[in-house]
Amino acid sequence: MISIALGMDPDQRYIVQDKMSTKMAMRITQKCRDSSARPFATAHDVLMEGYLGQLIEKGEDEIEIFGAYENLCIASLVRYAIELDINITVPKRHIVRSKNNAHGLIRSLEEMNKKGFKIVPFQHTQDSENYFIRFSNELPTSYLF
Repeated sequence: MISIALGMDPDQRYIVQDKMSTKMAMRITQKCRDSSARPFATAHDVLMEGYLGQLIEKGEDEIEIFGAYENLCIASLVRYAIELDINITVPKRHIVRSKNNAHGLIRSLEEMNKKGFKIVPFQHTQDSENYFIRFSNELPTSYLF
């Protein structure tokens, strides 16, 4: 599976340590190295480079996304990947929120759908280690106006 690490210094392959503990920064940096993840500073950088499109052209339909920040860049990139019908795995131990009281990943995706963005229906499951997020053809009734 192809991995994308967000919040990273793309040249040095380390997490930009901001608003997180040193232990968490080291954990995410090690995950990036161990998984040979492609490092990006932000979701915007991934999109500007056209990296998701490149993965689709290569036949990839499943990716792993981790790093910083769960409620911002990760949620945004997951949303775009869902639109492209890419299946996403997000390892819970390797994501961090921008602040302690911020929404988690799933809630952030739900809020994006409710606040005027294009509605992107998705389904998710999770286990103790990961979130698994997929495109869904069914729109949840909570999104109907």
